[in-house]
Amino acid sequence: MSLDARLNKLMPALSARERAVLVLRSMKDKTPEDPSWRRSMPSSQTHEFNRYIELMNGCNHRLAFLILHVCKEVEKLELRIAWLSTLRLWELNLAELDLYASVLTREAVTAGEHERLQKKAEQEYIGISEAAKALAEAGRAWTEDDLERLGPLSQQFVKDSAWQRLCAAAEAKLRQAVAAGELVGRGAGQRLALRRGSLDAWLGRPVTVRSEWAGGYEVRPDGQWAAVMAEKVSLGHLREALDTMPGARSRPELEASSVSQFIEKVEALIRGGAMARWQDLRAVERALDQVAEEFGGEDPLKPLLRQDIEEAKQTLRHVAECLAVYDAPAELAEPDEHEVSETLTLIEGRPLQGSGA
Repeated sequence: MSLDARLNKLMPALSARERAVLVLRSMKDKTPEDPSWRRSMPSSQTHEFNRYIELMNGCNHRLAFLILHVCKEVEKLELRIAWLSTLRLWELNLAELDLYASVLTREAVTAGEHERLQKKAEQEYIGISEAAKALAEAGRAWTEDDLERLGPLSQQFVKDSAWQRLCAAAEAKLRQAVAAGELVGRGAGQRLALRRGSLDAWLGRPVTVRSEWAGGYEVRPDGQWAAVMAEKVSLGHLREALDTMPGARSRPELEASSVSQFIEKVEALIRGGAMARWQDLRAVERALDQVAEEFGGEDPLKPLLRQDIEEAKQTLRHVAECLAVYDAPAELAEPDEHEVSETLTLIEGRPLQGSGA
């Protein structure tokens, strides 16, 4: 007896599930279905067999549309991550421009206004830590070994360890000066504060008056008041240009006026999308696991669709890693049982809970 003859003889003994698994494998392998699988099936198996075929079609047709939709949404998230990276670079560039512009720029001020600012600053008290930093900066007692090159321009900065050492030494010196009556202070311990005018006089310099943003003041005669005001307006425009999104000044209704605010909104959009799409895919996988049990462990999904799921999950992991780098972590959590149940309902072709008849 030939092999085909033996197989044909065994066909009537196959269960409905075994026949459905053969049909499923044929569909997944893209091979012709053997007509005898259905022809030899007893009528008592028809209902159960049709249920298996309905599950198979539900996975590879109805569920396939959901899988493809989710994968397309994941692709959008990948593009948004690239967009976010560009925004982050823009933000960094603006921060550098803001820093160097503030250091180089001098705010115009009239002599009278500058004198009023000095008198006000002279009576102010500053904490011992801030005063120690001022003394350490004025003393510039660091050595070549205390410096390191940082930033895109490889500029020299004092190492953190060296700066802390210099500030600690400066603080000790200031406390001694207060105790000796050389400096005017109030409070004690960490609450000790020094009068700014007293500190500046002790350092042998004019009363320190700091601009809100610029690196210093350019004092002009009082008669140049109009020119000073015009330059203040120009300075304000410069700061707005460095801090505000293009076109935002003419649209006050925008919630995100600065690049940083816009980045926060983009991060929130990506984070929410990544978490939602991950739960969608995991709900699909868990629903498919339950359907696979019906087929005796056979994966009910076409290989290409399964590959789409795996690639989308890998993309979401990459998106989550990028968000973590930007201090905006996205938790890729498991879906709840309700979402898994809804996915199973879609596979089985039953009306979703709450939908119309």
